[in-house]
Amino acid sequence: MKNENFPKGSIAVVATPLGNMGDITRRGIETLEAADVVAAEDTAKLLDV
Repeated sequence: MKNENFPKGSIAVVATPLGNMGDITRRGIETLEAADVVAAEDTAKLLDV
């Protein structure tokens, strides 16, 4: 991750809203933006993030 709050090799878990993507927290968005790799159960929904 590009964020110094996450040492190299870190794993961050971000809960995403089921219904309204507008309900995701700013911190969740920042964590996803800083990630080198994002894994998701439903990739169709991941693209909405």
